[in-house]
Amino acid sequence: MENFFAPHQMVWFHEADVERKNPIPTSHFLLLDSKAFIHTSNMGYQRIYEDITAIKVSAHFLDGVNFLLLDILRGYDRQDKKDAALLDLAERICTWLGSFEESDLDIQLLNKLQIIRRQRDLNTAETIELGKLIGEDHAPNIRCGAYLLLGENTEAQICFNKLDPKLQTEFLTYPICQFGNLTS
Repeated sequence: MENFFAPHQMVWFHEADVERKNPIPTSHFLLLDSKAFIHTSNMGYQRIYEDITAIKVSAHFLDGVNFLLLDILRGYDRQDKKDAALLDLAERICTWLGSFEESDLDIQLLNKLQIIRRQRDLNTAETIELGKLIGEDHAPNIRCGAYLLLGENTEAQICFNKLDPKLQTEFLTYPICQFGNLTS
């Protein structure tokens, strides 16, 4: 037996690296999914944050952390008794992700604002920020997410319908969808 929250060294290998010559440092906490955040009573949120932020950053690692962030939000949404500390972990990870040039700023803004929306109504400045994401110069998935956070389900559905069916299926798994009622 071993303590999952104890330090562990772990690496990924990119699927194109068939000879396994270029290990990508990662965190074992990226193995957690939404179920872990729903049902674990002794989750070490500070330990998770410390481990993630101590890893040497790569584009692959940042993608993995972003998906962990989504799993944290999914877990939070499915909790019977909402754990504010879990949402705080999501907020800290989101802020950390946003500090890297490699991060997609539009996605980071949507993630930040969906965390805030779980805590309270959006203020005028935040609504204006979302308004910047609904222009035709943004991808349909970004516009869809912005419309969901703005409570504009009809407009979100129009953007959603522009997505490829495979992307629609993936998009419906995102926790931002709890703010609307999209149908494929």
